[in-house]
Amino acid sequence: MDVMHTTHGRALAFAQGLKLAQPDKKVLVFTGDGDCLAIGGNHLLHACKRNIDITVILVNNHIYGMTGGQKSPATPENAVTKTSPWGAYDEPMLGAETAMALGATYVARWTTAHPVQLQKSIEAGIKHKGFSLIEVISQCPTQSGKSVYGSKDPAFIMSYLKENSYVYKEGMDEPQGKIKCGVLIHDNDRPEYIERMEATMEQFRNTRPAKPKNNKEPENTWSVEQ
Repeated sequence: MDVMHTTHGRALAFAQGLKLAQPDKKVLVFTGDGDCLAIGGNHLLHACKRNIDITVILVNNHIYGMTGGQKSPATPENAVTKTSPWGAYDEPMLGAETAMALGATYVARWTTAHPVQLQKSIEAGIKHKGFSLIEVISQCPTQSGKSVYGSKDPAFIMSYLKENSYVYKEGMDEPQGKIKCGVLIHDNDRPEYIERMEATMEQFRNTRPAKPKNNKEPENTWSVEQ
């Protein structure tokens, strides 16, 4: 396995360049809610829109956990963090729903309390021909434990995730205030980006005029003289 450790917020930009250069490679991106939904949000937008064959594992702990506990785009309302001392008043971004709205063709969400389902979704995302995003609701006991869950106890947070989530089934009455889990979209009908690109290039090669010999202009050209 080859690994690139990229600039913060630019993981998807590097990944798309790698996939275009070596389309036979399976490319996985591991990113967080701050990295993917904030500074990297523009790259997420275009990767989803293109439906390029990349699998993204979005680890969402609802906070900037490694830089001191600042509010991230996914931080719940009213959470008290280093940058929201009076409580967060932004509506949180939902990673999976954002990817679906932008055009991703395989999207799933699980928590760390659903390891078996998570593994199956990651495998399905890798096999899927198109842009895949699997959001993992994850605990950060040190930072989101304090600011989001009200406890730094990892066992408590794990129990909270298990008890406050549900597996979505199409047509069901969805409970309010709980984490929506499951495979949210799996669309195999939309063409993948590199396949479209290669088809366009092939069409161009087959339809462009033949190169003139001996520097003579083709008969169907004309020139303007002053």
